[in-house]
Amino acid sequence: IPIVKTLPADPVPGGHSLSGEIIETGGSNVFESGIILYSSFSQHDPTYVRAEQHGDLDRFSVVVNNLESGSDYFYRAYSINEIGESRGTIKRFSTPEENNWYDTYSEFDGGWRISDWFGTFLPFENDWIYHQELGWVFVASDEKDGLWLWHELHGWLWTKEGVWPFLFCNDTSNWLYFVKNFQGIPYFYDYGMNNYYHFDEGSPIDYKTAGEHIHMNTKTTSGSVFPGQKEMNMER
Repeated sequence: IPIVKTLPADPVPGGHSLSGEIIETGGSNVFESGIILYSSFSQHDPTYVRAEQHGDLDRFSVVVNNLESGSDYFYRAYSINEIGESRGTIKRFSTPEENNWYDTYSEFDGGWRISDWFGTFLPFENDWIYHQELGWVFVASDEKDGLWLWHELHGWLWTKEGVWPFLFCNDTSNWLYFVKNFQGIPYFYDYGMNNYYHFDEGSPIDYKTAGEHIHMNTKTTSGSVFPGQKEMNMER
């Protein structure tokens, strides 16, 4: 059987990279390698995470995410050839406590964070953020997987991954669509008003003005910037 070594864990944005190395193939081709993940040292309910094969490379790795914050995890490398399965030694890694909704997002110079779905923003300790597209908004987690955003002119707006750039307006119960930021001003389409408006004033603007400013060829996920053509059907 092969001889495999478990390598130290490396934190990566949103999870951990777990690696192993094949020291000896055991005289037979290794056709599967990966990591066995345990939520406790007792090794109950193991999770096999298979690594992709990369030719004759001896090292392999997987990325695990969606882990509980502030928890210890245990793992070991494994490899399988025609003769049998070999496992490396057990190692441990810990996930950090998440005190803020943005802790899982990558941090860059100056404290800026980047989210794959929400974009680039700069968080502050008082729960305000400066969003690259929306400007200044106060943000609170809904304790699930969504965010409540508060703006002084428009009150509370709700969104989440898979829903953004659509937002639910708590004051009006209307759905909004974020079109784009033009010259520092965020433009939206309001489904209930059937019109465009922007954060700077909060007042509706006509289609001609909207077309001049935000280019009417901008597409939404439904294929049109005129959401009134198709009924919104989203659940918060």
